[in-house]
Amino acid sequence: MLYLESAYNLGIDEKAYLENAIERYQGFTDAVKDDSVIKYLYALCLELNGSIDDAEQIYAELDWKRDANIACRYLICKLSQAEYTKVINLYRDIDDFVINAKLKSLYLTALYYEEKECYQKKLKEVLSEVADDLDDITDIAFGVREKTYLKDDVVPLIKKHIDTGLDKLALLQKIKLLVILSHADELGLVGILLKTIKNIGI
Repeated sequence: MLYLESAYNLGIDEKAYLENAIERYQGFTDAVKDDSVIKYLYALCLELNGSIDDAEQIYAELDWKRDANIACRYLICKLSQAEYTKVINLYRDIDDFVINAKLKSLYLTALYYEEKECYQKKLKEVLSEVADDLDDITDIAFGVREKTYLKDDVVPLIKKHIDTGLDKLALLQKIKLLVILSHADELGLVGILLKTIKNIGI
């Protein structure tokens, strides 16, 4: 398990690590291959290496309805192949207790392309559910495609957290928030956010 996990993390920069891990997986015993965690990590390596169909097939065999991480990867594979209706239907099959902001964001992305007439209403509904959590707002907003929706529905919520919420965000979330605010042309907020990131001089 540690080997596959390390290969996935290293493979983000070096494809050779992924290819080696995928090859070595074939030599594992059936008992090891059948372990759900091993399967999940193997699927991650396949996905990152570009074998989307193979990864998706493995995610589909795992307990994606009850595991947010697996569900996210499964829906991402479907989205990458523009299977928007399938994503909407799969999302509705996920157990309520595991649904998080990232899954909601993926669902909204599919809704945007497949049922756009329902999109803004659902976006507002989801944002109202996470309005007190800047981390979740960021996850939702990162999938919003149109500047109008960002400016009208997302930025007002972000502004409520500017004074107290930014320091609580992890670096990755701050980077995502920078992308969101840049897309929305909120350069003043971009400047405020940059000041909270260490080692960046303004």
